[in-house]
Amino acid sequence: MLYLDDIKVEFESQGFKGTHIGSNPDKDKSVLFLESVRSTQTVWCPYCGGSVYIYENGQVKLKDIPIQRGTTHIWNFFIHRYQCNCCHETFTEEIPFKYPGTRITYRAANRIKGFLQQKIVMNQYKRINPKTHDKMCLGIYFFIWF
Repeated sequence: MLYLDDIKVEFESQGFKGTHIGSNPDKDKSVLFLESVRSTQTVWCPYCGGSVYIYENGQVKLKDIPIQRGTTHIWNFFIHRYQCNCCHETFTEEIPFKYPGTRITYRAANRIKGFLQQKIVMNQYKRINPKTHDKMCLGIYFFIWF
């Protein structure tokens, strides 16, 4: 269940449930906390298909696109690491929102791709107004990541 001041929201998606939202006093950073709801009865070893147990717990933080301009939005996942009862291999559950090989969400990756596709427009802007081009590029990347 999510608690934000006097609002309570329950949601579960793709094996994770939202537990709460936090923000710092300056309101320039928000964190969405999500917890795995998968049980060992629904997870099987990807190597041999055997039953598993929870070996350890961990957390993964992903950056997402800002909810509003000037804020950083982070998704904090509490995940399980499993070990197979048969072959003893260990593996971590997949986070379906994570863009492969990164620490960002699919939404953030698509937004960055969109900005990178604007390269032609950025180069045209540089020819028209070279003094502010670098500041504008820096602003776009700052907006994406912070």
